Amino acid sequence: MKRLVLSLTILGGIFTACNNGISEKEQTAKASEILSAYPNATVEVKDGTAHVMGTFSSEEEKKTALSAVGTVEGVKDVMDMAVVSADGKPVENIADAMHIHHNQEKVKTALENFPSVSVEVINNEITLTGNVSATQEKRINEIIKEYKFPIHNNLVVK
Repeated sequence: MKRLVLSLTILGGIFTACNNGISEKEQTAKASEILSAYPNATVEVKDGTAHVMGTFSSEEEKKTALSAVGTVEGVKDVMDMAVVSADGKPVENIADAMHIHHNQEKVKTALENFPSVSVEVINNEITLTGNVSATQEKRINEIIKEYKFPIHNNLVVK
């Protein structure tokens, strides 16, 4: 009898620990509510990761929205699949936006050894910003010239 009670107690603890208390559907609804201020943005939560897509009118607006989505209970990570458009209008071709985001991730990975460099999508174009030394800029230029897509270099050499 004691073993049965002990076993049931352990199983109850395991099931309680596995339940995070909020479903993906509820997480998506809460994240969508947060993004309601941004009519050209959407979000979907899958396996604890919020995938934010759409268009924002500025990088600051996008960062604010991504940060806010990250506060939703149960969201462990936020995947930035959104773009910035100076006029705030949605990107006409979503395939192009996804391609730009994919290329942005490639460049981020290639430049991960340069922490002062930010790789952002501004006006649907990949743009590098930050402060670097002359040596770093030379190395960065060698890396980015290997890509067959345009990358705007707005780095400041110190």
